[in-house]
Amino acid sequence: MKNINTNRGPLLICLSLSLILSTKAPQKQKSHVFTTVFAVMWVGSLVVTVNAQLLGATMSIFQSLCVLGYCVFPLTVSALVIAILRFTW
Repeated sequence: MKNINTNRGPLLICLSLSLILSTKAPQKQKSHVFTTVFAVMWVGSLVVTVNAQLLGATMSIFQSLCVLGYCVFPLTVSALVIAILRFTW
């Protein structure tokens, strides 16, 4: 049950970044942008997990997703700030 609680933060960060970037995309590309951002996060965590396991670490994909999710947090904040500034200026 502890993994579910710790994975909510990175999931919300990934969803937030996907939503913020897809709202600024052209109308025909909104779903593609959302899907691409979300898929890149999952594929990236899978690649990091496989690489870590090949190097001898005992790491699950959810641990990797947590690390990458929190690493993407500054990008999410900056995307939100830029979206707000473009809306207000």
